[in-house]
Order: sequence, then C-alpha cells, then structure tokens
Amino acid sequence: MAQNAQSAPPARTDCYAAVDIGASSGRVVVGFVEDGLIRLEEVHRFDNRQVRRDGHDCWDIELLHKELVRGLARCKEAGFAPKTVGIDTWGVDFVLLDADDNLVGDAVAYRDGRTAGMYEVADAIMAPEELYRRVGLQRQPFNTIYQLLALQREHPEQLEAADTFLMIPDYLNFLLTGVKAVEYTNASTTGLLNAETGAWDEAVMEAFSIPRRLFRNVTHAGASLGPVRPEVARAIGYETRPPTTPAARIWPCPPASRRRCSSRRAPGASWAWRTAAPSAPTPPTARTSPTRAATISATAF
Repeated sequence: MAQNAQSAPPARTDCYAAVDIGASSGRVVVGFVEDGLIRLEEVHRFDNRQVRRDGHDCWDIELLHKELVRGLARCKEAGFAPKTVGIDTWGVDFVLLDADDNLVGDAVAYRDGRTAGMYEVADAIMAPEELYRRVGLQRQPFNTIYQLLALQREHPEQLEAADTFLMIPDYLNFLLTGVKAVEYTNASTTGLLNAETGAWDEAVMEAFSIPRRLFRNVTHAGASLGPVRPEVARAIGYETRPPTTPAARIWPCPPASRRRCSSRRAPGASWAWRTAAPSAPTPPTARTSPTRAATISATAF
C-alpha cells in the first residue's frame, strides 16, 4: 500500500478551476489545454437550495461555502491542483457584514417578494428615466437598488450595523481568502454603478439614502486576491489563488466569442471560460427606455 502511495503521480497543476453556481445547482469544473483544445472535467456537482428564514426566501450561504470547499478538495482527488479558482453566480443578491465580518441579516434571494411596491418608492425619489440614464440597467424588481430600498423599510437597523456590502461571489471569495473585493461585472447588476464611469454612482446612492461607506471600490475581473486562507488550503490539499472572479455575472456567450472546446464529462460548461462583452462600445443609456432596454450589465472579454 505504501508503494502504491509513493508511485501515485503528482497532481496536475497546469489547470484552472471554475465554480459555476446557478439558482438551483452548482458545479466545480477543471479546465486545461491539451492537444490544442480546452478540456473541461466536472469534478463536483451540488444543489443550491433556498430556505425560508424570518418570512423571506434566502440562499443557504453556509451550504454554498461548504460545497465550494468540498468541490475544490475533489479537484485534488481527481488528480488536479488548479493554479487559480474563479467563482461565478447570478447577479443582484448580496450580504452585509459587520465590523467583525459577521453576517448582518440573511442573504435574501432575488425570487423573494420583499421588493413589491418598491418601484413606486423609487420613482418618487428619482424618475426611472434619470436612473436609467445614470446606471444603464434594465428596470427589474429584483435589482439590488430595490432590494436595498426594501431593507431600509423593513430592517433599517441592519444597514446601520453593517460595515461592508458584498455580492454573493464576492462573499464566497472572502470566505476563501479573507480579502474583500466587489467585482465589476456583478456590481453592474446593482443599479448603483454608473454606466459611463464604471464606478459607484454616489449621486444615486445619496438620493436613495444608501450608505456609500458600505461599498468598496469595484475591482475588475482577473485581479488576484492572493492565496486561500491556510485552513482552506489544508482542507482542499493544495494552495490556489482566486482571482476576483472571472467576470462573476453569469451571462450567455454570444456566437462571436465561441472557440474550439472539448468537454470531458461537462458538456456545455465551456462558456465559463469565454464570456464576452456586448459589441456596443458604450451603453445606450441616452436612446433606450429603462423598461424596454436589453440588460446591459457588464461582461468581460
């Protein structure tokens, strides 16, 4: 038995892990180049469930973190030790942390009904055309700005107690690394990011009484967050360096961006490595209505 352990080949390190989490399930996929093709191997799949807490539909963030670490450990079991790991999820949803990095409240899901009536509240503060001109995001009741308005009215004490705003993939990255960063493409789904400057729109935040102090400056995809925490490295069996998510907003890949790709046990997963931006150089905020516009939340080349 000792002989077999000694003869086991070392884990492959010329590879990368993608954690792809959707509204009902997630998976961990390893990607590497072989014979001129991008090869993909799915090593872990898990359910993403909503739970009912305090009258709201919420994400089970603890479960997602547990499955994320389990999936990275299974990379090693499958013979891989990825150089980096990137996490993508849906947009709009978030968590709040206090000064000691404890969760303030729950990670309420965009499918929850708490934003009912928030259009009327928002429109009394700023005309929807003006909001769209500034942030360029299609009007949807689950946009983060409406979730924050609902939170103001139901639990203002949570915003008072909060020290940091992080979106779902940002929080999962924080649990891996201890580094807080808000990735640009996911931030573009909040309705708080200026479409022209790519920075938080402080005029919108002030008008809607959303505390600017909670929001770290946005970071673009690919910037390294450093190594994972020591306890995470021990749990997964190797050290890896997450980037600030690989364009964390899940978005279909347009035909122009498709490249040759072969998948091993993970058909259809390749778009996680090839998300592409819309062809328009600037958002059409001046010529499109907020209710009829196609969503122009950011993606990355």
